[in-house]
Amino acid sequence: MTDNDVSVNSGNYDKGNYRLNLGNMVYNAVIPGNKTTRNSVSFDGKYNLNDRLSVSSQAFMVAYIRA
Repeated sequence: MTDNDVSVNSGNYDKGNYRLNLGNMVYNAVIPGNKTTRNSVSFDGKYNLNDRLSVSSQAFMVAYIRA
């Protein structure tokens, strides 16, 4: 099994922050020639409009490939 992840984070600023993550996992099954690949992308973001109001968003996507 191989698992790779990369993340980018903006830190924590007064106006907001974001985080982007890219992932890849390859799983080789016990039976030769069978493997599963999973690719994923996630995003989280937040923006402070003022002291009392903020807007946030989250998105996540996964794709499986079987060979």
